[in-house]
Amino acid sequence: MAPPQRILFPPEKICMDWQQRRRAGAGLHNLGNMCFLNSILQCLTYTPPLANYLLSREHSQSCRQQGFCMMCRMEDHVNKVLHSSDSAIHPWAVISQVFFCSCRRELLTSSFLGIGEHFQLGMQEDAHEFLRYTVDAMQRACLSGTSEYLDISSQSTTIVHQIFGGFLRSRVTCLSCKAVSNSYEAFLDVPLDIKVLALSWTSTRYPLCTLDVLSSFFLLPSLNTCLTPRLTGCIVFIIDGPVHSGSPQRQLPGPSCQLLAASSVTAALEDFVKPEQLHGENCFKCSWCDKMVAASKRFTIHRAPKVLTACLKRFEDFTGGKISKVVEYPEYLDLRPYMSQTAGEPLLYSLYAVLVHSGDSCHSGHYFCYTKVKSNFLPHKRKMCAEEDKLSRQ
Repeated sequence: MAPPQRILFPPEKICMDWQQRRRAGAGLHNLGNMCFLNSILQCLTYTPPLANYLLSREHSQSCRQQGFCMMCRMEDHVNKVLHSSDSAIHPWAVISQVFFCSCRRELLTSSFLGIGEHFQLGMQEDAHEFLRYTVDAMQRACLSGTSEYLDISSQSTTIVHQIFGGFLRSRVTCLSCKAVSNSYEAFLDVPLDIKVLALSWTSTRYPLCTLDVLSSFFLLPSLNTCLTPRLTGCIVFIIDGPVHSGSPQRQLPGPSCQLLAASSVTAALEDFVKPEQLHGENCFKCSWCDKMVAASKRFTIHRAPKVLTACLKRFEDFTGGKISKVVEYPEYLDLRPYMSQTAGEPLLYSLYAVLVHSGDSCHSGHYFCYTKVKSNFLPHKRKMCAEEDKLSRQ
């Protein structure tokens, strides 16, 4: 990968721990089918490196965005939540600018004009999709005023991409001549398959559950352990739900294969980086052999983000149903085994937020989240769960 031609935000200015001691801020009122928005806003608000930057108001002091700016809106929102003495507030700092058009038309016809026009006020929406559109809008705000011909590596040096973004490496190896071809792709989250694929004559028996979880990991100390590992300053955010269409997709095995569902985040990550065979209709055109050949393809994380967002793909592709099975995720996650370079010290991430979808299908349900303040998880719009239930949801 080519080095960036410009550094848009100095990486040494990103602080992974809270710069000031913080108590829990205000909760958010649900204004009608807005649980998807409130849950994402709370997870972003309690992401320390992002919150530190927004609390400084550094962005608004030098903002070059014309008109709507998602970073300015998030800056106003985070400062209001964390400085409010109220138990709950209305998230107008975001909603009034994101939903309402400039001419203030009827509330029900307005949309997320600055993020995505298909989001409609009062309609049930997908939290993961809203997160992706929000982070993308924040990235655009950070790039505002820069050259439109800025190289990809330089675009990844904004504070938003340095916090949430990383790079995947796709390595294809020709099985005939052993030639290797590498390509790199920026990512903002990692989609993890937990689906069961089986032959028609195979019966599967897996425990079902009614509660679905969307979690976040942050490379900071989390929860209570007898031995606290040395962390490298990264965090993890896990999403338990559908994956946006722009996310990298793994090719599914052929009809003669059977894939057992991953029962944990670590097992799903192992599946994610497991080599897949390209043959038959999926053969690879090798430039050295100058023909279509069988090949092996493998994804690895080439550059790890400071905040790792992992999305558990619980929703069925076409039926709208939901994969209701137990998927465990650890308090600490070592990302080193899933990197392009597996040698070196552990790359440890710590759980800092959990976003949950409760419901039986992707067409309805309720989102809520847990975020970490100091060493405890705080529920938002939900009763506190038992200590042993925080990391393994059913």
